[in-house]
Amino acid sequence: MGRVNKKWVVIPIFALFCFGVFAEDNRWASTAINVRTGPGTSFAIMGQLYTGERIEVFNIVNGWAQIRFENVEGFVNANLLLSEPPQTPEEIEAARIAAELEAELEAERERRRTARARRWRVVFIVIGIISTILILAAG
Repeated sequence: MGRVNKKWVVIPIFALFCFGVFAEDNRWASTAINVRTGPGTSFAIMGQLYTGERIEVFNIVNGWAQIRFENVEGFVNANLLLSEPPQTPEEIEAARIAAELEAELEAERERRRTARARRWRVVFIVIGIISTILILAAG
């Protein structure tokens, strides 16, 4: 037996790695979905998908899907995507309602996170004021 040429080992491994990393998954919009420049509602809206439109999903992290649609890449809420195209008007309507409820739930979560952050800011400001008063009174 002769020596194994390293490139015949490296090339198949490299190909498997690339296909695994860059694998695409087709999904469909369950309702009108904002396409954003980054993974979160704080990023700018760069477009919109409409119910039933097929998109390519490359990655999903923390509930946000990195997508490509008509040669444009962006991010959408992964909870608003379907793994199969909607078939009937009833399925489309049910998916739309589910997506709206999911969006409302996410908005409520964001509102609560913001309110919690505001409360903590107030607490720290009050602590700072009290500390300043105590330091001035002691000096």
